[in-house]
Amino acid sequence: MFTSKIAAHVKLTAIASLAVGFLTGCPSMPMMTTAKTIGDAKNELTIAPGVVGFSASAFGGSGTLTLPDVGLGYRRGIGDSFDLGVTVGGFGHLQLDGKVNFLGNAKGDKFALAIDPTVGGVFIGAGNVGAGYVDFAVPVLMDLAVNDSVRFTIGPRYRGYLLFAGASGVGSESHLSHMVGTGLGAEFVVGDTLALQPWGTVDYLLNPVATGTESTSAILFTGGLAIKLRF
Repeated sequence: MFTSKIAAHVKLTAIASLAVGFLTGCPSMPMMTTAKTIGDAKNELTIAPGVVGFSASAFGGSGTLTLPDVGLGYRRGIGDSFDLGVTVGGFGHLQLDGKVNFLGNAKGDKFALAIDPTVGGVFIGAGNVGAGYVDFAVPVLMDLAVNDSVRFTIGPRYRGYLLFAGASGVGSESHLSHMVGTGLGAEFVVGDTLALQPWGTVDYLLNPVATGTESTSAILFTGGLAIKLRF
């Protein structure tokens, strides 16, 4: 019985890890940029206040939970068609992305296309119990530019969360959650060194973690304002 109680605690820890994972910083890092790259040897610092939330139906309940969040990111242009970015968000969440542009990267182009594979994660430990997750996404970024100063970006994507939890002497559990969704951003260039990009995303959780109560759907939503300094 003692072992079963610990195993149940491990499972609950995994579920809690999922909840924390949904609410840890900058899950929508690709929507804080555009399909167009920043340019070879160029740099970009991003401060991104916003909110993250999810529907509690993912955990057998009802309603939604929303929390404020903030991310701090750095992006470097490597060649004309590749950007490498890193972002640190809430709860120590670290995320990396590599954006590859395929189309519309020249000045004056009205349409741009890129992919921006992203990976991140976090680990939380308490005594003999630990939990965490690795999240990954494959967004396709598409830009429509109004002019050189205003462009809109849409980013349909697949996202995965590999959750893991364990307790000393008991073992570990893991769960891979699958999500599909999209994001929308609008970049406004203000001079040579400043750009503002409000953004928002919605993702649908395909396989919620079971807690003894059937759950058929869950929605993750994020949004905020990316303040981008370029040099």
